[in-house]
Amino acid sequence: MTRPQLTKEQMKDFCDKMCKRFDVEITDKADSQIMAWAGKIVEMAADMSEEEFLKEYTTTLYNIIYVPILPWEDDPANYWSWVSTITHECLHAKQFRDEIFEFPYYYATDTAYRANKEAEALSSGAILYLIFIGDDYDPKQKVKKLGPYGCNSKDQAGAAASIQISMDNYNNLGVVDSEETEYAASLIRGYING
Repeated sequence: MTRPQLTKEQMKDFCDKMCKRFDVEITDKADSQIMAWAGKIVEMAADMSEEEFLKEYTTTLYNIIYVPILPWEDDPANYWSWVSTITHECLHAKQFRDEIFEFPYYYATDTAYRANKEAEALSSGAILYLIFIGDDYDPKQKVKKLGPYGCNSKDQAGAAASIQISMDNYNNLGVVDSEETEYAASLIRGYING
């Protein structure tokens, strides 16, 4: 299978529809004073620079998804990554709403909790990959990005195992484990089928 190619208009439409359906907002990190402060805190607490945090990572606080570049303004070659990222961040917004006090506290202080929540969100990208691209998605590779967030190898192994279970459930049973992933897949199918 080949990666679906989206137009700028489709990417913008995808973001707009995901925002409306899941009550989130996408905004540029560069326009946010909160993200400027967060970058300074991250630099002190994590294994990443303020600049790296601001220019390379998408961050969700409650229902606002802060992006380093607006997805539809990025290179079209990156649109598929944005589909996965926006779906992933919509899941984080749901996690935040479901555990309004616990999520921000434990995400910031407990690496095993953080790895578990990231695995849940990373599963969305894995399922979208399986549906539209193929079966060579490697969860062990994907969870390595948790290292700069302080997640150790045990946390990463647990996250990879959780993602693998989601992938197996999809491959063997056709089960998609989140409303966000199912909706994103339906939008992409619509773009592909015209």
